[in-house]
Amino acid sequence: MKKIDKTLDTIHSILIRLINTDENGIGYCYTCNDRLTFHTAQCGHYPKIPRGNMQFRWNLVIHKIQCESCNCFKDGLAEPFRDMLVFEFGHNKVSRYEINSKKPFKWFKFDKQQLLKEYRVKCRELMQDKNFEIQIP
Repeated sequence: MKKIDKTLDTIHSILIRLINTDENGIGYCYTCNDRLTFHTAQCGHYPKIPRGNMQFRWNLVIHKIQCESCNCFKDGLAEPFRDMLVFEFGHNKVSRYEINSKKPFKWFKFDKQQLLKEYRVKCRELMQDKNFEIQIP
């Protein structure tokens, strides 16, 4: 994997966990609603769109925090995850994502660099409201 992809994976995970936790780093698993902390939460993805799908790899809509049990041991709980996405974003948007995930897609290096810059800025902005510290790569 390219270095920029690894860095994007890391910053994306941080961003998802920052977005989905409060000022004290507390959030809830997207699929089972168990209480999580920023440090125990995992960046889960909608299982019907594989993590390897580059078009949606760093998408903020289909990634949410999940507990280790749901994300790893229960394979992301595809149906409850989808139900929550439909509730949050609507059936049409979720269906469009599912259809578009089957189309070929390629990132250009410049676009990855821009996304990385954008995500770093968002992380720094979100960190201003948090009562804990983390390193942003």
